Amino acid sequence: VLDWFYEQIKYWRADLSHHIKELVNAKLIRVERQGKFMTCYLNNDMRAQMEAFFAQQKWVSSIAK
Repeated sequence: VLDWFYEQIKYWRADLSHHIKELVNAKLIRVERQGKFMTCYLNNDMRAQMEAFFAQQKWVSSIAK
């Protein structure tokens, strides 16, 4: 059972690491590393830009109807 659990954690870590890297590349978050730990922070400027973009898309799509 412990072997199975260890294998699952390895895959979760790899997946999580990949997704964090993609969020950093998209400038949605920033990461600070402290030893083996990392803290992720939301990029509020990018969040505001995306919020405005999607709000405009909703407005544009309601006009098209």
